[in-house]
Amino acid sequence: MITSKKVYDGKFLDMFVDTYQHNEKEIKWERCSRKKNTNAVAIVPYHIEKNKFVLISEFRIPIRGREIAFPAGLLDKENESIESAIARELKEETGLDLVKIHRISPMAFNTSGMTDEAISIAYVDVTGELSNKFQEETEDITAFLASKTDIAYLLNHPDIKWGAKAWIICDMLVNGNPFN
Repeated sequence: MITSKKVYDGKFLDMFVDTYQHNEKEIKWERCSRKKNTNAVAIVPYHIEKNKFVLISEFRIPIRGREIAFPAGLLDKENESIESAIARELKEETGLDLVKIHRISPMAFNTSGMTDEAISIAYVDVTGELSNKFQEETEDITAFLASKTDIAYLLNHPDIKWGAKAWIICDMLVNGNPFN
C-alpha cells in the first residue's frame, strides 16, 4: 500500500511524499503531479508542401536555455480528445494546420521516477505558414522547418539542448535503427 502526503500545493503542480513498504523497509519517495490533467501529446509534424519536418526551439526555465523539441502540450481542455489537442497545440505553437493524423501512440510515462505525467506521440501531416501569433502569452517558441540533412546537423551540434523525445525521434529519422 502507498500513502501520499501533499507537501506543496502550487498553482500548476502539487508535490507529494509517498510512503510504502519494500523488503520490510519503509521507503519515502518524492514526486510531483499536475493539478488538472497529467496527459499530454507530442506532435511530430511533416509539412507536406515543404517536404520538411517541423521542430520548435523553446525557452525552458529549468534548463536556463532553449530546447529543440517537437510541438507538444497538455490535454487541458475539459473532455478534450487527443485529436483536438493535436490540432490545437499545433496551431498554437507553429501556426500550422493539421491535415492528417498517421498514428498516435498509447500514453507512455515521461519521467516515471518523478511524475505521473504521461504523453502520447502523434505523427501528422501539416500545411500552412509558420507563425507565432497563436502562442500563449507565457510561451517563447520559434517553429522551424528542417530536412533530414538539417536534422543530422543539429543532432551532431554539441551546444544544442534537446528534448529527449525529440532527440530519439530525430535520430531514428536520420540514422534509422541503431542496431543494424
